[in-house]
Amino acid sequence: MLDTDKAYIILDAGGAFYKTYDIIKTDKPIYILLTHLHLDHIEGLQALPLFNCKQGITIITAEQ
Repeated sequence: MLDTDKAYIILDAGGAFYKTYDIIKTDKPIYILLTHLHLDHIEGLQALPLFNCKQGITIITAEQ
């Protein structure tokens, strides 16, 4: 995960994705970049309801 001045950028959502919940502390925009859609890169997405982010989450995929 990249914590920039303007946003959080999460690279893929593997099994440890849920740990980012503890790191995100501000209302900066959150972007999830999925490099490809293999199971080991998306299996953590089931943890999204934990986030409950009022700023929302943008998911970007490299595959169409």
